[in-house]
Amino acid sequence: MALKTLIFCVVFVLGFSLITCQSEKGKSNNKEEIIFQQNCALCHGLNGEKQLSGAKKLTESVISKDEIKVLVSNGMRQMPAFKERLTEKEIDLVSTYAFQFRDHK
Repeated sequence: MALKTLIFCVVFVLGFSLITCQSEKGKSNNKEEIIFQQNCALCHGLNGEKQLSGAKKLTESVISKDEIKVLVSNGMRQMPAFKERLTEKEIDLVSTYAFQFRDHK
């Protein structure tokens, strides 16, 4: 019985380690990317192509970086305002990150 318990523990630890390593692999160290993933990707997608809840495709955007900052800060229609959730610096970072999805700059 002790051998079965030991084998179970080893398998459990190895499995947990593999899952943890895989989830860490997909994470970013870019602060602007992390902010985007946490606040924008649900509706806009990780690549700016998703259109959930009326979100616009960021790849088709024609607005400037400054206009993006105003939109992120104040929200519009179904998009919430982020000025209470994010710092000014974070809004600047995520706006610059969102701008990079544009097909034409």
